[in-house]
Amino acid sequence: MIEKITKNIIEKFKTEFNKDENQKKIKKEFFEPIINNIKKIIYPYVLFLFILCILNTITLIFILIINLKK
Repeated sequence: MIEKITKNIIEKFKTEFNKDENQKKIKKEFFEPIINNIKKIIYPYVLFLFILCILNTITLIFILIINLKK
């Protein structure tokens, strides 16, 4: 009996989640805010790593040029 009830509930959830209107609502009201918050949190770290990589590359090129001149 419980098995039938749970299967029925799960099936109803599946049909409701698969509707286009509900999928758009879930994306707009649930996923987008989460993704935007994650972007706000991670962006400074990514920017810092990018700048660090650029500085490392410039330093490496500078050291290479100095060694080649000797």
